[in-house]
Parts: sequence; structure tokens; C-alpha cells
Amino acid sequence: MANEQISRKLKIRYILFLIILFVLPALSLYFLNSGKNYRMQALQEMKEYGKVEDFQLKNQRGIDLSPQMFRGKVTVACLLPENPDSAAFYTERLSIIHESYDDTKDVIFLSFLNSSDSTNLLEKAKQLGITDHDQWWLLRSEDNEKARQLYHFPKEGQFQIALADTSLMVRKHYNIYDNRQMGRLVEHIALIIPEQPRR
Repeated sequence: MANEQISRKLKIRYILFLIILFVLPALSLYFLNSGKNYRMQALQEMKEYGKVEDFQLKNQRGIDLSPQMFRGKVTVACLLPENPDSAAFYTERLSIIHESYDDTKDVIFLSFLNSSDSTNLLEKAKQLGITDHDQWWLLRSEDNEKARQLYHFPKEGQFQIALADTSLMVRKHYNIYDNRQMGRLVEHIALIIPEQPRR
């Protein structure tokens, strides 16, 4: 009886040893490869549409901005519609993404307002709910078509958001009404954001 218990314990130990030796590393490798494949797939979704076109526009604080100021940072640019309710909706959607990256200075948000709106930019930012004037800038463009050209928005399709990487290369466009695309935007930002220093 005692020999049977010892034999059973040895079998259990042997099985556990095999699990630790072979099964756990195999599972780890599987999950590492799955993560790597997921990352590669997400990177392949992003293209190179061209560099952000040059511009000189004032933000809500009256500071002149140009694309060169964004070098080394990830930029999320949004074209706001003229309709105030739609513009507020866009801002509300973007604010969720902004909150995810509020603690980093490596992501900048730009919202382009059509020049037909003559409201003071700081007042308009308040109306839209833009309160972080260091990371989220409201700009008045000459017209929506000019703003579309700055970030190489396609002529076809419903795209209101552009993502540019740290080299000012426009990488992808997104439909703000599509929840899946907005989720991918968050993931794409995470892939191209500069590595954060460890604390």
C-alpha cells in the first residue's frame, strides 16, 4: 500500500514535471506568437498616405502652430462639421480617446473648425468641451477641403479622423461613427506612440 502511494506520487510528479517542461513553454510560445501576429496585422492596416502638408494656423490660445511642432509626436486630426450638434458629438467621441492618452505628451489632438464659424476659438473650444488646451488644439482652417488636403483624406468615403505618426506621415483615416474603427484608432496609437520611459 505504501509502495502504491509512493508510486502514485512519483507518477503525479513526473506528469507535473512534463507539464512544466513542455506544455507551459509551448503555451507561452503560442500566446507570444498570437500577440506578435496581432501586432503585425494591426501594423499592416496602416499605410503611408503622405506627409502632413505644411500649414500655419493659430490655436485657441492664439499660438501659431505648424506641423514641424508635432514631429516626434503622434497626431490625431479631426475635421469638425459645421453643424454644432455634430461637432459636439465628434468632440465627445474624441474625448474618450483623449482620456486614454491624457497622461502623455506624445499624443496631440487637432480639431479643424471651418472658417465660416467666426466664434472666438477659445470660446468655441469651451462650447465643444475641449478643456485640455496643452494637448488638444482647435484650429480654424480656410475651408474643409484645405484641411482635408493637409492630412490626405480620401475623396471617397466617410472619414473624419486622420492619424499621423512621429515622422508626420499620415498612416490611416477613420470614420468617427464606426465604433470598430474608433477602437482600432486607440490600438494604432498604442502601436506607433514613442516608447514611454520606465518609472
